[in-house]
Amino acid sequence: MRRASMRGMTLSNDTFPTERPREPFASVWQRIHSGDLLLCAGTGVFSSLIQQATGSIWSHVALLWHWPDVDRVVVFESVESVGVRMVPLEKYLRNYDNDGQPYPGQMALLGHAGYPKGLSLAQEAPIVRHAIDLLGLAYNKQEVLRLAARIAAARLRGDDAASKAPEPQKEFICSEFVSECLAQSGLGLTPNAFGYIAPADFATSPTLTHKATL
Repeated sequence: MRRASMRGMTLSNDTFPTERPREPFASVWQRIHSGDLLLCAGTGVFSSLIQQATGSIWSHVALLWHWPDVDRVVVFESVESVGVRMVPLEKYLRNYDNDGQPYPGQMALLGHAGYPKGLSLAQEAPIVRHAIDLLGLAYNKQEVLRLAARIAAARLRGDDAASKAPEPQKEFICSEFVSECLAQSGLGLTPNAFGYIAPADFATSPTLTHKATL
């Protein structure tokens, strides 16, 4: 495994990063490695619900896969409209809702801090295999409402988030899907103190680093 000893450049949960200017896809795509992540701060209604539920600007996270032999970068993601799907990254940048417009929001590219040259083939295979196996799995919108209720109740009780034991997750949202795929190679995130994994947890994870802004 091509592992390096380094910490990621974590992102804020309150403001979108401005230290890296937005780059066109043509200048970024060759730097995208299979297993990198797309972290989004959306402006839509459902994005706002996730942002309010988790107290963060981040509303969505997806898994990227780079197939240089066919000149494509694809996105594996779980979205509320169709569940787990695979789409070209360029759809995000040019025609997200099939209306000729890009994704409604801002996007950051994250890489694995310990693997600046990308994951090994042995790490990549189980991740993408699992992502493919989960294609078509439904997205349960009610889970977001349950997360919001769980967080609100804990805050009202004055729970110490750092000491609260995580509760097991039973349903996927986008972040649970990505973490489960990464976990196939030991790269998944640990549920936070409220017992779930949110897009915000990828932003602040020291195992990930901000590579580019799209």
